Amino acid sequence: VVLGMVMQIPVSVSWESILVGVISASVIGVIAGIQPAKKAARLNPIEALK
Repeated sequence: VVLGMVMQIPVSVSWESILVGVISASVIGVIAGIQPAKKAARLNPIEALK
């Protein structure tokens, strides 16, 4: 979009594309966070701090 503004080329980004990007990033973030969270939940807090 910025490059299009600099080069004065008309650029359009649909709301659907933005929505798909936001949802995809959110799903990937949740999936990537589940495994470390499960592992951390099993640890004893005192042992984890050592």
